[in-house]
Amino acid sequence: VVLPEGLIKIGEMAFINCDSIERLKLPSTLEEIDSAAFNECNSIKTVKIPSKVYILKESFQNCKGLETVIISSGVNFVSGYCFLNCTSLKNLYIAGAECGPWTFKNCTSLKQAVISEAQEGCFENCTALERVVVRDTVYFQERIFKDCTALKEVYFVNGPKLMSRTILDGCSSIPNLYFNMTKSEYEKVAMRGQCQYFDAAKKYFSVTPPAIYFGKFRDVSPLAWYYEEVQFAENKGIFKGTGDSTFSPEMNMTRAQFVQVFANLSGIDTSNNQIKTIFSDVKEGEWYAAAIDWASKNGIVNGVGDGKFNPNANVTREEMCVMLARYMESFKKLELTAKRDLPAFADESEFSSWALDAINKCADAGLINGVGENKFSAKAPANRAQGATIFTNFYVNYLCQ
Repeated sequence: VVLPEGLIKIGEMAFINCDSIERLKLPSTLEEIDSAAFNECNSIKTVKIPSKVYILKESFQNCKGLETVIISSGVNFVSGYCFLNCTSLKNLYIAGAECGPWTFKNCTSLKQAVISEAQEGCFENCTALERVVVRDTVYFQERIFKDCTALKEVYFVNGPKLMSRTILDGCSSIPNLYFNMTKSEYEKVAMRGQCQYFDAAKKYFSVTPPAIYFGKFRDVSPLAWYYEEVQFAENKGIFKGTGDSTFSPEMNMTRAQFVQVFANLSGIDTSNNQIKTIFSDVKEGEWYAAAIDWASKNGIVNGVGDGKFNPNANVTREEMCVMLARYMESFKKLELTAKRDLPAFADESEFSSWALDAINKCADAGLINGVGENKFSAKAPANRAQGATIFTNFYVNYLCQ
């Protein structure tokens, strides 16, 4: 489900029990998600809450398939029990919001979290939780990690000034506590309550907290605008990483790489590259030969003229749109339908004549956006993050219908 820009509120129980929702894209304009809006939506994998949602209510309880939650800066408060019983949740990144009591109670698969302020019992019974980075906190309250029996490390980046010793109540693993302050500064922190596990925990001072990475790729920040799209494209086998733990989102895509993604999307076997194509610069045995041959035979690509394809040149944003429109119309026999009525791009005069129609179709269909100031920048190279985004939008809007 891709909810439209301009939407401000999602009402109470709006999508409750909608198990068919696999991908949820919330608009940047969203300000309110009411109670139980997505409760028991068991197929959603990732939720990213946009920055204008001031208060997040009890909206995602019992989402059994939810694996990653990202709450952007700007969100002020996450209500208690909001993600109660999300038993598949593994990764949590909260940019600055305070979490209410028992917000993540019984999230028994949660392994790592980046958080700020948290109230009583916030992570109670998160029995797989191992590492937590606390970004900013003034008062770290009672029994926040109650019965988190696997907890190993808690890092405090900034603060606290007041802390309850009962934060580790029931943490029989006795985690280490790391503070980004000196020991003398720590001794000035006001303490409340008593807990044997807190007293037994080793404390380390002047420690810089480690980075926490979500998903497979260490170079894709949870707060990046393309985070969800990259994760989705990789999970569906549309894109692969550039290394075991890297995606290289800012790396420009070549024309050959872009064609290969179409082949991946279509399930085409491209393992046999001993193929002679119609293009003089696509040699037999090159890794991209089979994909380019398939694409040319199905009307997706025509080359750049003079019998050449220019496989290692960067694919431009307008070329990307042309290939996508041809893929839809020539190979899939589908029509790109307008989902929004956009004004003409201010730099339309710079579009190649052969690309004008395809750019407008892709933009109106919601597959691609401009680069700001109502410009499209047609001849600029497309990077891997942009490629993952356009293919994810295409998959969700057309191939899942």
